[in-house]
Amino acid sequence: MIKNFTFLALLILSTFSFAQTRNNDPVVVKGSSLSCMIGVQPSLIVAYKYNGTSLVQIPMQVDEVVVKEASAPYNNLGCAFGTVSNNITYDNISFYADANTFTGPDTNLLFDIDDEVVFMAKDAGAKLNICPPTPSGVINNTTCELELRDPLNNALLGYVYLFEQNGTLNQSAGVNYVTYNFTYANNYQQAYDICAGGVTENSTVTTANYSIRFTKRWIEEELKISAGGASNVDILDRHQAFVAPNNCFRSEQTFSDSRGTIVTSKNGPVRAIRSVMGANSGVGTQITIKFTESRLDYQVDFRVHPIGGFFDVYDLNTNAAGMMYYNNQNSNGVLVNGVQDALVTTNPNTWELYTGNQGSIAVSYAYQTDIPLGTNSFVEAYFDDGGTTSPLHTCTGDSFAYGASGFHLATALCTDYWATASGCGALASYFRLHRRHYILPPAATTTQAATYANYGNNPITTTNLIASLSSFCQLSNQEIEESSELKIYPNPSRGRILIDTPLDGELKVFNNLCQQLQSITISTKTSELFIEEKGVFFLLFIDKLGNRKLTKVIIN
Repeated sequence: MIKNFTFLALLILSTFSFAQTRNNDPVVVKGSSLSCMIGVQPSLIVAYKYNGTSLVQIPMQVDEVVVKEASAPYNNLGCAFGTVSNNITYDNISFYADANTFTGPDTNLLFDIDDEVVFMAKDAGAKLNICPPTPSGVINNTTCELELRDPLNNALLGYVYLFEQNGTLNQSAGVNYVTYNFTYANNYQQAYDICAGGVTENSTVTTANYSIRFTKRWIEEELKISAGGASNVDILDRHQAFVAPNNCFRSEQTFSDSRGTIVTSKNGPVRAIRSVMGANSGVGTQITIKFTESRLDYQVDFRVHPIGGFFDVYDLNTNAAGMMYYNNQNSNGVLVNGVQDALVTTNPNTWELYTGNQGSIAVSYAYQTDIPLGTNSFVEAYFDDGGTTSPLHTCTGDSFAYGASGFHLATALCTDYWATASGCGALASYFRLHRRHYILPPAATTTQAATYANYGNNPITTTNLIASLSSFCQLSNQEIEESSELKIYPNPSRGRILIDTPLDGELKVFNNLCQQLQSITISTKTSELFIEEKGVFFLLFIDKLGNRKLTKVIIN
Protein backbone atom coordinates (compact mmCIF):
# COMPACT_ATOMS: atom_id res chain seq x y z
CA MET A 1 0.00 0.00 0.00
CA ILE A 2 1.41 3.39 -0.98
CA LYS A 3 0.87 6.10 1.55
CA ASN A 4 2.27 9.59 1.84
CA PHE A 5 3.35 11.00 5.19
CA THR A 6 3.09 14.68 5.98
CA PHE A 7 6.03 16.74 7.12
CA LEU A 8 4.13 17.86 10.21
CA ALA A 9 3.16 14.38 11.30
CA LEU A 10 6.76 13.25 11.23
CA LEU A 11 8.25 16.36 12.76
CA ILE A 12 6.07 16.51 15.83
CA LEU A 13 6.42 12.80 16.71
CA SER A 14 8.42 12.40 19.89
CA THR A 15 11.54 10.26 19.74
CA PHE A 16 10.56 6.71 20.70
CA SER A 17 12.51 3.92 22.32
CA PHE A 18 12.39 0.48 20.71
CA ALA A 19 13.27 -3.00 21.87
CA GLN A 20 16.87 -4.15 21.45
CA THR A 21 16.49 -7.77 22.48
CA ARG A 22 17.14 -9.50 19.14
CA ASN A 23 20.48 -8.03 18.15
CA ASN A 24 21.92 -11.45 17.23
CA ASP A 25 19.21 -12.11 14.67
CA PRO A 26 19.28 -11.41 10.95
CA VAL A 27 16.25 -9.89 9.27
CA VAL A 28 15.36 -11.68 6.04
CA VAL A 29 12.79 -10.07 3.74
CA LYS A 30 11.55 -11.95 0.69
CA GLY A 31 10.89 -10.08 -2.52
CA SER A 32 7.28 -11.20 -2.27
CA SER A 33 7.01 -8.85 0.74
CA LEU A 34 9.09 -6.08 -0.80
CA SER A 35 7.30 -4.82 -3.87
CA CYS A 36 9.14 -1.49 -3.67
CA MET A 37 12.33 -3.15 -4.94
CA ILE A 38 10.92 -5.59 -7.50
CA GLY A 39 12.67 -5.08 -10.82
CA VAL A 40 15.70 -3.29 -9.34
CA GLN A 41 19.19 -4.66 -10.04
CA PRO A 42 20.06 -6.51 -6.79
CA SER A 43 23.48 -4.87 -6.42
CA LEU A 44 21.84 -1.43 -6.52
CA ILE A 45 19.72 -1.93 -3.38
CA VAL A 46 21.14 -0.25 -0.26
CA ALA A 47 19.87 0.12 3.31
CA TYR A 48 19.86 3.01 5.78
CA LYS A 49 18.81 3.70 9.34
CA TYR A 50 17.73 7.03 10.82
CA ASN A 51 19.86 7.92 13.84
CA GLY A 52 17.74 10.85 15.00
CA THR A 53 19.58 13.36 12.85
CA SER A 54 20.33 11.85 9.47
CA LEU A 55 20.12 8.67 7.39
CA VAL A 56 23.18 6.43 7.89
CA GLN A 57 23.99 3.51 5.61
CA ILE A 58 23.97 0.03 7.22
CA PRO A 59 25.35 -3.31 5.93
CA MET A 60 22.95 -5.43 3.87
CA GLN A 61 23.02 -7.93 1.04
CA VAL A 62 20.74 -9.51 -1.50
CA ASP A 63 20.75 -13.30 -1.81
CA GLU A 64 19.17 -14.36 -5.06
CA VAL A 65 17.19 -17.60 -5.30
CA VAL A 66 16.89 -19.68 -8.45
CA VAL A 67 14.57 -22.62 -9.14
CA LYS A 68 16.25 -25.42 -11.11
CA GLU A 69 16.17 -29.17 -11.48
CA ALA A 70 18.03 -31.12 -8.81
CA SER A 71 20.64 -32.20 -11.35
CA ALA A 72 21.71 -28.61 -12.10
CA PRO A 73 24.30 -28.25 -9.27
CA TYR A 74 25.87 -31.49 -10.56
CA ASN A 75 26.34 -29.91 -13.98
CA ASN A 76 23.90 -32.61 -15.17
CA LEU A 77 26.66 -35.20 -14.90
CA GLY A 78 25.58 -38.83 -15.15
CA CYS A 79 27.39 -39.87 -11.95
CA ALA A 80 24.61 -38.35 -9.85
CA PHE A 81 21.25 -38.95 -11.49
CA GLY A 82 22.30 -41.24 -14.30
CA THR A 83 21.97 -40.06 -17.88
CA VAL A 84 19.98 -36.85 -17.66
CA SER A 85 17.22 -36.68 -20.22
CA ASN A 86 15.55 -33.47 -21.26
CA ASN A 87 12.31 -35.45 -21.20
CA ILE A 88 12.60 -36.19 -17.48
CA THR A 89 12.00 -33.56 -14.80
CA TYR A 90 14.25 -34.01 -11.78
CA ASP A 91 11.92 -32.05 -9.45
CA ASN A 92 12.60 -28.35 -9.35
CA ILE A 93 14.27 -27.11 -6.16
CA SER A 94 14.90 -23.59 -4.87
CA PHE A 95 18.65 -22.98 -4.55
CA TYR A 96 20.64 -19.93 -3.54
CA ALA A 97 22.06 -18.75 -6.84
CA ASP A 98 25.82 -18.81 -7.33
CA ALA A 99 27.45 -17.90 -10.63
CA ASN A 100 30.69 -19.58 -9.51
CA THR A 101 29.13 -23.04 -9.09
CA PHE A 102 27.11 -25.09 -11.54
CA THR A 103 23.93 -23.90 -9.84
CA GLY A 104 24.51 -20.70 -11.75
CA PRO A 105 23.08 -17.19 -11.44
CA ASP A 106 19.43 -16.39 -11.01
CA THR A 107 17.52 -16.73 -14.28
CA ASN A 108 15.94 -13.35 -13.47
CA LEU A 109 18.83 -10.91 -13.07
CA LEU A 110 16.58 -8.33 -11.38
CA PHE A 111 15.25 -8.48 -7.81
CA ASP A 112 12.23 -10.77 -7.85
CA ILE A 113 9.73 -12.33 -5.47
CA ASP A 114 11.89 -15.21 -4.18
CA ASP A 115 15.09 -13.19 -3.68
CA GLU A 116 16.03 -12.11 -0.14
CA VAL A 117 17.20 -8.82 1.38
CA VAL A 118 19.24 -9.47 4.54
CA PHE A 119 20.45 -7.13 7.29
CA MET A 120 20.95 -7.36 11.06
CA ALA A 121 18.23 -6.39 13.53
CA LYS A 122 20.78 -4.49 15.61
CA ASP A 123 21.30 -2.06 12.73
CA ALA A 124 17.70 -0.81 12.71
CA GLY A 125 17.10 2.81 13.67
CA ALA A 126 14.30 5.18 14.58
CA LYS A 127 11.34 6.15 12.45
CA LEU A 128 11.98 9.20 10.29
CA ASN A 129 10.59 12.20 12.13
CA ILE A 130 12.16 14.80 9.87
CA CYS A 131 12.75 14.86 6.16
CA PRO A 132 16.55 14.61 5.84
CA PRO A 133 18.58 15.37 2.75
CA THR A 134 18.74 12.54 0.23
CA PRO A 135 21.84 10.44 1.00
CA SER A 136 24.60 10.84 -1.55
CA GLY A 137 24.50 8.21 -4.27
CA VAL A 138 20.85 7.15 -3.89
CA ILE A 139 17.88 7.80 -6.12
CA ASN A 140 15.41 9.60 -3.89
CA ASN A 141 12.20 8.28 -5.42
CA THR A 142 12.79 4.64 -4.45
CA THR A 143 12.43 4.75 -0.67
CA CYS A 144 10.93 1.78 1.16
CA GLU A 145 10.33 2.02 4.91
CA LEU A 146 10.53 -1.32 6.75
CA GLU A 147 9.03 -1.59 10.23
CA LEU A 148 10.55 -4.44 12.27
CA ARG A 149 8.63 -6.27 15.00
CA ASP A 150 9.18 -9.25 17.27
CA PRO A 151 6.30 -11.69 16.56
CA LEU A 152 6.57 -13.10 20.10
CA ASN A 153 5.28 -9.90 21.72
CA ASN A 154 4.76 -7.48 18.82
CA ALA A 155 7.55 -5.30 20.25
CA LEU A 156 8.82 -2.64 17.87
CA LEU A 157 12.46 -3.32 16.95
CA GLY A 158 13.03 -0.30 14.73
CA TYR A 159 13.00 0.87 11.14
CA VAL A 160 15.18 0.40 8.07
CA TYR A 161 14.97 2.41 4.83
CA LEU A 162 15.83 0.87 1.46
CA PHE A 163 16.89 2.85 -1.59
CA GLU A 164 18.00 2.22 -5.11
CA GLN A 165 21.49 3.62 -5.63
CA ASN A 166 23.37 4.83 -8.68
CA GLY A 167 26.24 2.33 -8.46
CA THR A 168 28.64 4.40 -6.35
CA LEU A 169 27.83 2.72 -3.00
CA ASN A 170 28.83 -0.65 -1.55
CA GLN A 171 26.12 -2.72 0.14
CA SER A 172 28.51 -3.54 2.99
CA ALA A 173 28.67 0.13 4.10
CA GLY A 174 32.31 -0.65 4.89
CA VAL A 175 31.45 -3.41 7.38
CA ASN A 176 31.85 -7.20 7.06
CA TYR A 177 30.14 -9.13 9.83
CA VAL A 178 31.19 -12.50 8.39
CA THR A 179 34.06 -13.67 6.19
CA TYR A 180 33.87 -16.98 4.34
CA ASN A 181 37.06 -18.20 2.71
CA PHE A 182 36.07 -21.09 0.44
CA THR A 183 39.05 -23.00 -0.89
CA TYR A 184 37.63 -23.17 -4.42
CA ALA A 185 36.08 -19.70 -4.54
CA ASN A 186 37.98 -18.77 -7.69
CA ASN A 187 38.20 -22.07 -9.56
CA TYR A 188 35.40 -24.36 -8.40
CA GLN A 189 34.10 -25.38 -11.82
CA GLN A 190 37.60 -26.23 -13.03
CA ALA A 191 39.14 -27.81 -9.91
CA TYR A 192 36.35 -29.59 -7.99
CA ASP A 193 35.79 -33.20 -9.05
CA ILE A 194 32.09 -33.81 -8.49
CA CYS A 195 32.03 -37.46 -9.54
CA ALA A 196 35.18 -38.67 -7.77
CA GLY A 197 34.37 -37.21 -4.35
CA GLY A 198 36.88 -36.94 -1.53
CA VAL A 199 37.90 -33.41 -2.48
CA THR A 200 39.75 -31.78 0.42
CA GLU A 201 39.24 -28.22 1.58
CA ASN A 202 40.57 -25.76 4.09
CA SER A 203 37.54 -23.46 4.10
CA THR A 204 36.87 -21.14 7.05
CA VAL A 205 34.09 -18.90 8.30
CA THR A 206 35.13 -16.13 10.69
CA THR A 207 33.21 -13.49 12.63
CA ALA A 208 33.98 -11.37 15.68
CA ASN A 209 32.50 -14.15 17.85
CA TYR A 210 33.58 -17.48 16.36
CA SER A 211 35.53 -19.29 13.66
CA ILE A 212 34.69 -22.59 11.92
CA ARG A 213 36.66 -24.86 9.59
CA PHE A 214 35.56 -27.32 6.89
CA THR A 215 38.00 -29.88 5.53
CA LYS A 216 35.65 -31.74 3.14
CA ARG A 217 32.18 -31.22 1.78
CA TRP A 218 30.31 -32.52 4.87
CA ILE A 219 33.16 -32.34 7.37
CA GLU A 220 32.93 -29.48 9.87
CA GLU A 221 35.58 -30.10 12.50
CA GLU A 222 36.68 -26.91 14.20
CA LEU A 223 34.83 -24.33 16.31
CA LYS A 224 36.56 -21.60 18.29
CA ILE A 225 34.45 -19.18 20.32
CA SER A 226 35.84 -15.70 21.02
CA ALA A 227 32.58 -14.00 22.10
CA GLY A 228 32.76 -12.12 25.38
CA GLY A 229 36.27 -13.18 26.30
CA ALA A 230 35.78 -16.91 25.67
CA SER A 231 39.00 -18.94 25.53
CA ASN A 232 39.04 -19.28 21.71
CA VAL A 233 40.14 -22.92 21.81
CA ASP A 234 38.84 -25.48 19.33
CA ILE A 235 36.06 -27.45 21.07
CA LEU A 236 34.55 -29.33 18.10
CA ASP A 237 35.48 -32.84 17.03
CA ARG A 238 32.88 -33.30 14.25
CA HIS A 239 29.41 -32.28 13.24
CA GLN A 240 28.40 -35.86 12.59
CA ALA A 241 25.81 -37.48 10.34
CA PHE A 242 25.17 -41.22 10.53
CA VAL A 243 22.44 -43.83 10.10
CA ALA A 244 22.99 -45.63 13.41
CA PRO A 245 25.57 -45.37 16.23
CA ASN A 246 28.72 -47.29 15.30
CA ASN A 247 27.31 -48.13 11.88
CA CYS A 248 30.26 -46.83 9.91
CA PHE A 249 28.82 -47.71 6.52
CA ARG A 250 27.29 -44.24 6.14
CA SER A 251 28.55 -41.05 7.80
CA GLU A 252 29.65 -37.49 7.07
CA GLN A 253 32.98 -39.07 6.10
CA THR A 254 31.53 -41.43 3.48
CA PHE A 255 29.22 -38.63 2.26
CA SER A 256 32.25 -36.45 1.60
CA ASP A 257 34.27 -39.23 0.00
CA SER A 258 31.56 -40.04 -2.54
CA ARG A 259 30.12 -38.05 -5.43
CA GLY A 260 28.70 -34.70 -4.48
CA THR A 261 28.68 -31.02 -5.27
CA ILE A 262 28.88 -27.54 -3.83
CA VAL A 263 25.52 -25.91 -4.50
CA THR A 264 26.24 -22.43 -3.15
CA SER A 265 29.26 -20.74 -1.61
CA LYS A 266 28.60 -17.10 -0.83
CA ASN A 267 30.60 -14.64 1.25
CA GLY A 268 28.96 -11.91 3.41
CA PRO A 269 28.96 -9.04 4.33
CA VAL A 270 25.93 -9.83 6.54
CA ARG A 271 25.70 -13.59 6.11
CA ALA A 272 27.65 -16.32 4.38
CA ILE A 273 25.96 -19.32 2.78
CA ARG A 274 27.43 -22.80 2.31
CA SER A 275 25.19 -25.40 0.69
CA VAL A 276 26.37 -28.87 -0.36
CA MET A 277 24.58 -31.85 -1.89
CA GLY A 278 25.32 -35.56 -2.16
CA ALA A 279 25.39 -38.24 0.56
CA ASN A 280 26.42 -41.53 -1.06
CA SER A 281 23.30 -42.90 -2.79
CA GLY A 282 21.30 -39.97 -1.42
CA VAL A 283 22.51 -37.70 -4.20
CA GLY A 284 19.76 -35.19 -3.40
CA THR A 285 20.46 -35.00 0.34
CA GLN A 286 21.55 -31.45 1.05
CA ILE A 287 22.81 -29.36 3.97
CA THR A 288 22.66 -25.58 3.80
CA ILE A 289 24.34 -23.44 6.47
CA LYS A 290 23.79 -19.70 6.89
CA PHE A 291 26.36 -17.91 9.02
CA THR A 292 25.80 -14.53 10.66
CA GLU A 293 27.81 -12.71 13.30
CA SER A 294 26.57 -14.75 16.29
CA ARG A 295 24.29 -17.36 14.74
CA LEU A 296 24.41 -20.43 12.51
CA ASP A 297 21.34 -21.83 10.76
CA TYR A 298 21.64 -25.43 9.53
CA GLN A 299 19.02 -26.89 7.19
CA VAL A 300 19.20 -30.59 6.26
CA ASP A 301 17.00 -31.81 3.42
CA PHE A 302 16.92 -35.59 3.90
CA ARG A 303 16.35 -37.06 0.41
CA VAL A 304 17.25 -40.74 0.25
CA HIS A 305 15.83 -44.24 -0.38
CA PRO A 306 14.78 -46.19 2.76
CA ILE A 307 17.80 -46.49 5.08
CA GLY A 308 16.18 -46.29 8.52
CA GLY A 309 16.52 -42.55 9.15
CA PHE A 310 19.48 -40.46 10.29
CA PHE A 311 21.28 -38.88 13.26
CA ASP A 312 22.49 -35.26 13.24
CA VAL A 313 25.00 -34.94 16.10
CA TYR A 314 27.37 -32.23 17.36
CA ASP A 315 30.33 -34.02 18.98
CA LEU A 316 32.81 -31.95 21.00
CA ASN A 317 36.43 -32.79 21.72
CA THR A 318 38.54 -33.04 24.88
CA ASN A 319 38.99 -29.25 24.99
CA ALA A 320 35.27 -29.04 25.88
CA ALA A 321 35.80 -30.97 29.13
CA GLY A 322 34.53 -28.90 32.04
CA MET A 323 31.67 -27.29 30.13
CA MET A 324 28.11 -27.80 31.37
CA TYR A 325 25.40 -29.23 29.13
CA TYR A 326 21.67 -28.56 29.65
CA ASN A 327 18.48 -29.13 27.68
CA ASN A 328 14.74 -28.69 28.23
CA GLN A 329 14.36 -32.37 29.23
CA ASN A 330 17.36 -32.25 31.62
CA SER A 331 17.35 -28.76 33.08
CA ASN A 332 19.74 -29.56 35.96
CA GLY A 333 22.52 -30.18 33.48
CA VAL A 334 25.52 -32.50 33.41
CA LEU A 335 29.25 -31.94 33.27
CA VAL A 336 30.94 -32.63 29.94
CA ASN A 337 33.70 -34.92 31.20
CA GLY A 338 33.76 -38.08 29.11
CA VAL A 339 31.70 -40.03 31.64
CA GLN A 340 28.40 -41.42 30.34
CA ASP A 341 25.21 -39.87 31.74
CA ALA A 342 21.69 -41.27 31.64
CA LEU A 343 19.71 -38.38 30.17
CA VAL A 344 16.10 -38.30 29.03
CA THR A 345 16.01 -38.43 25.22
CA THR A 346 12.36 -39.39 24.70
CA ASN A 347 11.52 -36.36 22.55
CA PRO A 348 13.63 -34.03 20.46
CA ASN A 349 15.10 -31.23 22.54
CA THR A 350 13.54 -27.84 21.93
CA TRP A 351 16.68 -26.20 23.31
CA GLU A 352 20.16 -27.16 24.47
CA LEU A 353 22.99 -25.21 26.09
CA TYR A 354 26.72 -25.79 26.30
CA THR A 355 28.49 -23.25 28.51
CA GLY A 356 31.89 -22.76 30.13
CA ASN A 357 35.02 -20.65 29.88
CA GLN A 358 35.24 -21.97 26.32
CA GLY A 359 32.11 -19.95 25.47
CA SER A 360 28.47 -20.91 25.08
CA ILE A 361 26.32 -22.48 22.36
CA ALA A 362 22.53 -22.21 22.56
CA VAL A 363 21.05 -24.88 20.27
CA SER A 364 17.49 -25.36 19.05
CA TYR A 365 15.73 -27.68 16.62
CA ALA A 366 12.66 -27.62 14.40
CA TYR A 367 11.52 -29.79 11.54
CA GLN A 368 8.94 -30.02 8.76
CA THR A 369 7.67 -33.34 7.47
CA ASP A 370 4.69 -35.19 6.06
CA ILE A 371 5.86 -38.47 7.66
CA PRO A 372 3.25 -39.77 10.15
CA LEU A 373 5.19 -39.80 13.43
CA GLY A 374 4.27 -42.34 16.10
CA THR A 375 5.38 -45.94 16.55
CA ASN A 376 6.84 -46.84 13.16
CA SER A 377 8.45 -43.48 12.51
CA PHE A 378 9.56 -41.23 15.36
CA VAL A 379 11.93 -38.45 16.37
CA GLU A 380 13.99 -38.19 19.56
CA ALA A 381 17.03 -36.56 21.14
CA TYR A 382 20.53 -38.06 21.30
CA PHE A 383 23.31 -37.66 23.88
CA ASP A 384 26.67 -39.38 24.30
CA ASP A 385 29.35 -38.38 26.82
CA GLY A 386 31.14 -41.71 26.78
CA GLY A 387 34.56 -40.10 26.39
CA THR A 388 37.41 -42.43 25.51
CA THR A 389 36.10 -45.53 27.29
CA SER A 390 32.41 -46.01 26.41
CA PRO A 391 31.35 -43.86 23.46
CA LEU A 392 28.28 -44.93 21.50
CA HIS A 393 29.68 -43.84 18.15
CA THR A 394 33.37 -44.15 17.20
CA CYS A 395 33.33 -44.14 13.39
CA THR A 396 34.60 -40.63 12.59
CA GLY A 397 36.68 -37.86 14.06
CA ASP A 398 38.71 -38.71 17.15
CA SER A 399 36.55 -41.80 17.95
CA PHE A 400 35.63 -40.31 21.34
CA ALA A 401 32.39 -38.72 22.57
CA TYR A 402 32.33 -35.53 24.63
CA GLY A 403 28.91 -33.97 25.11
CA ALA A 404 27.74 -35.28 21.72
CA SER A 405 24.13 -34.19 21.33
CA GLY A 406 21.66 -34.06 18.51
CA PHE A 407 18.54 -35.19 16.71
CA HIS A 408 17.39 -38.60 15.51
CA LEU A 409 14.77 -39.44 12.89
CA ALA A 410 13.80 -43.11 12.69
CA THR A 411 11.77 -44.08 9.63
CA ALA A 412 11.59 -46.85 7.07
CA LEU A 413 9.96 -44.52 4.54
CA CYS A 414 11.57 -43.20 1.37
CA THR A 415 12.31 -39.48 1.08
CA ASP A 416 13.98 -39.66 -2.34
CA TYR A 417 12.00 -38.33 -5.30
CA TRP A 418 14.49 -39.80 -7.78
CA ALA A 419 14.97 -43.34 -6.40
CA THR A 420 13.22 -46.32 -7.98
CA ALA A 421 12.71 -48.27 -4.74
CA SER A 422 9.22 -48.97 -3.46
CA GLY A 423 7.62 -45.89 -1.91
CA CYS A 424 9.97 -43.50 -3.65
CA GLY A 425 9.37 -41.25 -6.63
CA ALA A 426 5.94 -39.62 -6.53
CA LEU A 427 5.17 -41.48 -3.28
CA ALA A 428 8.26 -40.18 -1.48
CA SER A 429 7.87 -38.47 1.90
CA TYR A 430 9.47 -35.20 2.96
CA PHE A 431 11.72 -34.33 5.89
CA ARG A 432 13.63 -31.09 6.59
CA LEU A 433 15.56 -30.49 9.81
CA HIS A 434 16.49 -27.05 11.17
CA ARG A 435 19.29 -26.77 13.72
CA ARG A 436 20.22 -23.30 15.00
CA HIS A 437 23.27 -22.31 17.04
CA TYR A 438 23.65 -18.99 18.84
CA ILE A 439 27.30 -18.43 19.72
CA LEU A 440 27.43 -16.62 23.07
CA PRO A 441 29.91 -15.52 25.75
CA PRO A 442 30.75 -17.72 28.74
CA ALA A 443 28.17 -18.13 31.53
CA ALA A 444 25.08 -18.12 29.31
CA THR A 445 21.97 -19.31 31.18
CA THR A 446 19.25 -21.84 30.46
CA THR A 447 16.75 -18.97 30.36
CA GLN A 448 18.76 -17.41 27.59
CA ALA A 449 18.93 -20.71 25.72
CA ALA A 450 15.15 -21.11 25.87
CA THR A 451 14.70 -17.51 24.74
CA TYR A 452 17.04 -17.95 21.80
CA ALA A 453 15.15 -21.09 20.78
CA ASN A 454 12.00 -18.98 20.63
CA TYR A 455 13.83 -16.35 18.61
CA GLY A 456 15.11 -18.92 16.14
CA ASN A 457 11.67 -20.40 15.59
CA ASN A 458 9.95 -17.00 15.31
CA PRO A 459 11.81 -14.83 12.79
CA ILE A 460 11.48 -11.05 12.92
CA THR A 461 8.57 -9.77 10.86
CA THR A 462 8.52 -6.71 8.64
CA THR A 463 5.89 -4.51 7.10
CA ASN A 464 6.80 -2.06 4.40
CA LEU A 465 5.51 1.26 3.20
CA ILE A 466 6.49 2.48 -0.25
CA ALA A 467 7.15 6.18 -0.73
CA SER A 468 9.55 8.62 -2.26
CA LEU A 469 11.76 10.35 0.27
CA SER A 470 10.02 13.64 -0.46
CA SER A 471 6.69 12.13 0.59
CA PHE A 472 7.93 12.17 4.18
CA CYS A 473 7.69 15.95 4.09
CA GLN A 474 4.68 16.97 2.02
CA LEU A 475 2.75 19.70 3.80
CA SER A 476 -0.02 22.23 3.51
CA ASN A 477 -0.89 25.45 5.30
CA GLN A 478 -3.53 23.63 7.35
CA GLU A 479 -0.85 21.35 8.83
CA ILE A 480 1.18 24.11 10.44
CA GLU A 481 0.46 24.56 14.13
CA GLU A 482 0.59 27.96 15.74
CA SER A 483 1.63 28.01 19.40
CA SER A 484 0.91 30.65 22.01
CA GLU A 485 3.94 29.41 23.95
CA LEU A 486 6.34 29.83 21.04
CA LYS A 487 6.49 33.32 19.58
CA ILE A 488 8.31 33.86 16.28
CA TYR A 489 8.24 37.39 14.85
CA PRO A 490 8.13 39.27 12.60
CA ASN A 491 6.54 36.92 10.10
CA PRO A 492 6.88 37.65 7.19
CA SER A 493 10.40 38.91 7.74
CA ARG A 494 13.30 40.35 5.78
CA GLY A 495 15.64 37.76 7.25
CA ARG A 496 15.96 38.66 10.95
CA ILE A 497 13.64 36.63 13.21
CA LEU A 498 13.18 36.80 17.00
CA ILE A 499 12.11 33.76 19.04
CA ASP A 500 10.54 33.81 22.50
CA THR A 501 9.87 30.56 24.41
CA PRO A 502 9.33 29.65 28.08
CA LEU A 503 11.69 26.62 27.84
CA ASP A 504 15.23 26.06 26.59
CA GLY A 505 15.59 23.89 23.52
CA GLU A 506 16.83 23.44 19.95
CA LEU A 507 15.55 25.16 16.81
CA LYS A 508 16.02 23.49 13.41
CA VAL A 509 15.50 25.34 10.13
CA PHE A 510 14.30 23.53 6.96
CA ASN A 511 13.68 24.81 3.47
CA ASN A 512 10.67 23.78 1.40
CA LEU A 513 12.67 20.82 0.03
CA CYS A 514 12.85 19.47 3.59
CA GLN A 515 16.59 20.07 3.77
CA GLN A 516 17.90 21.10 7.17
CA LEU A 517 19.80 24.38 6.87
CA GLN A 518 20.85 25.13 10.41
CA SER A 519 20.31 24.25 14.06
CA ILE A 520 20.68 26.66 17.00
CA THR A 521 20.30 26.45 20.77
CA ILE A 522 17.42 28.52 22.15
CA SER A 523 17.22 29.83 25.73
CA THR A 524 14.32 31.34 27.62
CA LYS A 525 15.64 34.76 26.68
CA THR A 526 14.75 36.22 23.34
CA SER A 527 16.88 34.54 20.67
CA GLU A 528 17.81 35.83 17.24
CA LEU A 529 17.84 33.91 13.94
CA PHE A 530 19.04 35.06 10.52
CA ILE A 531 17.92 33.49 7.23
CA GLU A 532 19.65 35.04 4.25
CA GLU A 533 17.68 33.45 1.42
CA LYS A 534 14.18 34.42 0.38
CA GLY A 535 11.32 31.91 0.38
CA VAL A 536 9.24 29.70 2.65
CA PHE A 537 10.97 28.04 5.60
CA PHE A 538 9.91 25.75 8.45
CA LEU A 539 11.15 26.13 12.01
CA LEU A 540 11.03 23.06 14.26
CA PHE A 541 11.47 23.83 17.95
CA ILE A 542 12.22 20.92 20.32
CA ASP A 543 12.13 22.01 23.97
CA LYS A 544 14.13 20.34 26.75
CA LEU A 545 11.13 18.15 27.60
CA GLY A 546 11.03 16.77 24.07
CA ASN A 547 7.91 18.68 22.97
CA ARG A 548 7.92 19.76 19.31
CA LYS A 549 6.37 22.76 17.61
CA LEU A 550 6.46 23.54 13.91
CA THR A 551 6.02 27.01 12.43
CA LYS A 552 6.15 28.27 8.86
CA VAL A 553 7.91 31.57 8.16
CA ILE A 554 8.22 33.64 5.00
CA ILE A 555 11.35 35.59 4.13
CA ASN A 556 10.81 38.46 1.66
